[in-house]
Amino acid sequence: MYLPTKEHAMTRTRLNTRIATAVIAGAALAAAPAALGSTSILATGGTTVVPDAGTFGALADAEVGVAPTGAAMPGPAGITFPITVGKVDLKALKGEIRHVGGLTLAAENGPSVNLSRYFIDLTNGNLTAQVRVNGKLAGRVPVFDVTFPNGPMVDLKGRNLTVKGVHLDLTEGAAALLRDTFGAPESLVNGDTKIGVATVQTRVFPIFHW
Repeated sequence: MYLPTKEHAMTRTRLNTRIATAVIAGAALAAAPAALGSTSILATGGTTVVPDAGTFGALADAEVGVAPTGAAMPGPAGITFPITVGKVDLKALKGEIRHVGGLTLAAENGPSVNLSRYFIDLTNGNLTAQVRVNGKLAGRVPVFDVTFPNGPMVDLKGRNLTVKGVHLDLTEGAAALLRDTFGAPESLVNGDTKIGVATVQTRVFPIFHW
């Protein structure tokens, strides 16, 4: 019959303690709610934009079409841009949310502007995009101002986060680009031009510091 030595017993005790600690830590990570006030990682979900009817109607009248591209998904609730990742302080509502997909503005048989891979920068209050003009990469620039005229409406249920009332307006730099590309009048595209109102829906995972 095998009789464990004192050293073997101590080793087994330490091993069991480590396993128990790992199990408890894993359970805590899975069950811990994403508390407001903590910086959290965002994953999955999407940002849905309800286009401003006046702006998009005026662009159509000027014979400039707007269409979703890439992973952007049009639907009855608006155009949804999938979220890839983000890091946000939920209490201060600061940080960055990254997306795939985009929009292309194009005149029939004429110039085009593609805005893609949106980064919502909540800290600086803007949305940047990778911009291509007539297929040529112009770089990443702020294209929309991000504001909360009625205050941010944040709803956190478990790990499901919804932020409503995100207003998007054209930046003056983007407006100048569209005027130069399409010959659109300043009365149509300017720094006050409304793009739409967005709702962010995603899942949050707190950052643990051990």
